[in-house]
This record gives sequence, structure tokens and C-alpha cells, in this order.
Amino acid sequence: TFSYNVPLSSIWLVKTDKNGNELWNKRYGDGDGDWCYSFHTTTDEGFILTGRTKNNSVFLLKTDKDVN
Repeated sequence: TFSYNVPLSSIWLVKTDKNGNELWNKRYGDGDGDWCYSFHTTTDEGFILTGRTKNNSVFLLKTDKDVN
């Protein structure tokens, strides 16, 4: 996402219910050029995200269903 309070880009994960109401949201990265290119749910109802950071390092993140 690009945002008024984030200099470049960061990764933003948002979960909604079936009506589109936000259940939670979490931002990852330092807001200085991080990008998510792939996103999947996992068998334990968590999430796995892959992408890159501003210096072209690989970004790999695994969360649980509550994004902890």
C-alpha cells in the first residue's frame, strides 16, 4: 500500500468478514519500499506472503489465523 503516513510502500494484510467488515489489519515492512508478490492461506488458517524488500532481499512471512 501507499499511504499518506508511509514514505514509499509497505505490505498491508487486511481480513474482513463475508460482509466486508474489517476484522483486523496489520502492516509489515518499514514503509520504505517493501512489496508482496504472492499471498496464500495455509492449512492452519494462517497466511504466507512472499515478496521483496527495498534492497531486493526476499520477503517471506508466515502468520497464524490471528496474524500473530
